[in-house]
Amino acid sequence: ALLKNAKREGFDTAIETCLFSPWEHVQAILPYLNTVYADVKLISRDIHKEHCGVYNDLILDNLQKLDQEPNRFRLVVRTPVIPGINDSREELKKIGRFCAGLRRLDHIQLLPYHRLGTATYKKLGRPYLLSDIKSPTAEDMEHCREIVGQYVSRVC
Repeated sequence: ALLKNAKREGFDTAIETCLFSPWEHVQAILPYLNTVYADVKLISRDIHKEHCGVYNDLILDNLQKLDQEPNRFRLVVRTPVIPGINDSREELKKIGRFCAGLRRLDHIQLLPYHRLGTATYKKLGRPYLLSDIKSPTAEDMEHCREIVGQYVSRVC
């Protein structure tokens, strides 16, 4: 209802999602969106399961379904670059190749991993499993953009 009313009033609307949801739920809100920011952390199925707790089949399938939708919205794929997990040349190429197949794609944003969530995890009494990982340098991020840029024209 919030998205529907915001769109009706002329507000730009957006969601940020990993798309790990039944397609019917995603499809129901598409008419009310101007932009979909979709997280793609990994393409490699088993590595996704290892680090995210679930296989990425549903996520990637929903991304491909988004690409077929008649509703008008901008699609931006966001990938958090996590050193030692998804920053390998092989994984970045897989991400680039997959996204190159999305006709609706506006651009990919490669986001440097950060540890801003550590305090929240501590408050919740949960272990922060990535505490030993350092943020990628500006040079690391540029290298990642170059690899993905071999497949996708707009990489930020």
